[in-house]
Amino acid sequence: MVRVSGRIRRILVDAGLVTDEDWAAAKERGGQPVATLLSQGLLQEDALFETLGRTSGVVPIDLGRIKPEPAALESLSKETCQEQGILPLSRNGDVLTIAVSDPFDVLLLDDLRRMSKCQVRPVLSHPGAIRTATDAIYENKNAAVDKLLDQVNGDAAQIDVQVEQAEDIEQAATTSEDAPAVKLVNLMILRALKEKASDIHIEPGETAIRVRLRVDGSLHEVMRPPTSMLAALISRLKILASLDIAERFAPQDGKFQIRYENRKIDFRLSILPVVGGEKAVMRILDACAMALKLDNLGYEPKALDDIRRASNAAYGMLLLTGPTGSGKSTTLYSCVKEVATPDVNVVTVEDPVEYRMDGINQVPVNPKRGMTFAGALRSILRQDPDVVLVGEIRDTETADIAVKAALTGHLVLSTLHTNDAATT
Repeated sequence: MVRVSGRIRRILVDAGLVTDEDWAAAKERGGQPVATLLSQGLLQEDALFETLGRTSGVVPIDLGRIKPEPAALESLSKETCQEQGILPLSRNGDVLTIAVSDPFDVLLLDDLRRMSKCQVRPVLSHPGAIRTATDAIYENKNAAVDKLLDQVNGDAAQIDVQVEQAEDIEQAATTSEDAPAVKLVNLMILRALKEKASDIHIEPGETAIRVRLRVDGSLHEVMRPPTSMLAALISRLKILASLDIAERFAPQDGKFQIRYENRKIDFRLSILPVVGGEKAVMRILDACAMALKLDNLGYEPKALDDIRRASNAAYGMLLLTGPTGSGKSTTLYSCVKEVATPDVNVVTVEDPVEYRMDGINQVPVNPKRGMTFAGALRSILRQDPDVVLVGEIRDTETADIAVKAALTGHLVLSTLHTNDAATT
């Protein structure tokens, strides 16, 4: 439906496109006079918009040749676009280009400026073309989402997400147009848990979002949701981790917890601004995975014997190396669980403490308060430890203290970010 401002009647009459009598008759029929005149054939769309474009100075465009940018579509809700008969086309910084059918509707333009928090640059198009383009865009978006959600087969209901924020926020997220994003996040988490992934990567692309899982140290792609869903997905994750939804240009870190198969699983979330939007990475911290015995980790018999002999030594150092997601932490915690008996004092220093273990003293690193790996390790050595776990040796000072501790009657377990023993 064409929105009519007060100037349109005078413009059309002065241009000879309609008469005062035609306009009065159309107005008596109710509804929008312009729409009535168009439907009766008394007014032609081409002539109408050529005249409006020339009079207003707003450029007429052909929506059939233009593909709206995802960033522009994310600036206004689907409901606003459909109710107001407008369509966001592109966004350059804080300038938003929007297709409108009435360039004189200053109240509408003011509302759009307020809702999008952008300077609005209107361009002119037929109301029918705007409606057709809007329906096609959101139907394609919904179809793509529905296709992805069909993969869930009801299993996503097994996931109970624990949110620290008030119920109002959770309810708003699940009852608004972002509800498909809530289901899609659950699907990603469910798939990652079933495939025993260590990380979930959500990356913006030009035509689609790339979702990848890290399994056994390697990343592989599992789905490609439409780019138009990126903002809703990132917002959902920020809500879960109690982060600032409005902040889109600074890195953010947080955590949240889900319940799955009667156990709690922690997630560490990292948000990073990149070209095209924001990238999210979730590290999955499953305490049940850490409870594995060394026998169940898949080591060859000779390697298993070597690890057991090293982890049960009276003193010395066991270093675990390998790329991200290769199982260093899992092996490390399995070794600690094996040696942590009532007559052994085990102390760990970690950044952060990923898994809570009963009977073990765990120290979190906090550089802002002066608690570094090296500083914490010095203090730990005055706590009469038998076994010391250092989450990661990152600098020369930590390495020096760890080696000296290993040479003076302590068993030190740690990791290094190297890919093989020779590099270590």
